Amino acid sequence: MISLIKFIGGFEKWNELNEDCRLAVVKFLEYKDRCKLGICSKRDYETVKSTPLDVYKISIYDNEKYHYSFRKEDFSLPKCKFIRIGSDDVETFRWWLQKVPNQMKYVKLFALDADREMFTIPSNLLNAPQIMETLEFDIWCRADFSDEQFLNLKANTLGFRCVNITDQGINMYIKKWVNGNGVPDFKNAILRTNEARDINKMIRGLECRQWQGDFENEEAGFCGDFERVCGRGNCVQIYSKIDPYESLTLNVSSDCVAIYWTGHKHEYNGRTYSYYSIP
Repeated sequence: MISLIKFIGGFEKWNELNEDCRLAVVKFLEYKDRCKLGICSKRDYETVKSTPLDVYKISIYDNEKYHYSFRKEDFSLPKCKFIRIGSDDVETFRWWLQKVPNQMKYVKLFALDADREMFTIPSNLLNAPQIMETLEFDIWCRADFSDEQFLNLKANTLGFRCVNITDQGINMYIKKWVNGNGVPDFKNAILRTNEARDINKMIRGLECRQWQGDFENEEAGFCGDFERVCGRGNCVQIYSKIDPYESLTLNVSSDCVAIYWTGHKHEYNGRTYSYYSIP
């Protein structure tokens, strides 16, 4: 409010402004300042009421430190594109997801006090379009996706602790990308898991190179950066059938299966080559 008053030269002639000018000023005010202005006069109240309010973020806390008695009402958030929900109750996740549009830009779900190694979001909730069609999501607890659901996700960046994703399902997911049918602008898929994994099943039928050996010698800088940022398990470079200069890195460790788009086609002075980078 103070900075705005300085910018417009004070409010001495506020009442002389026409309504369009008043609306233009009010739209720059913070919400609390709008409320204060709205109780100054009937005209100010009407100006504030008529000025659109663009909400960037709403945070609601209900815990031991900040506890409130909420009442549930029917409403929707049709313009919401980003949502983070923390709860130990599956129905709370379901209730909030029903309030937002089907196609989100980012969804994050996480357990609060529940054991993330045990608390599981069921398959029927994960089938919601707010999960299946979102561009990016991160789930910090067990998520009971089936192979079929995993293969039909629209997210180009995703992470979750998997329950029923098989090595064959991962193989099919990679093959979709290799054959040019993967999600647009894919970046990475992080599948946290403690199950024993068979990398040979994941790469069956795919053109690939083990990092250990020639590839690591040829791309030592990239491999070193990758290990520092992403960790290092059994790493394999998997090549696209559409463009052999494009490739994925499959990194399989004791607690994670991670897929990154790291190999990119570049051209310089008439020469075409693969440039490797961490997404």
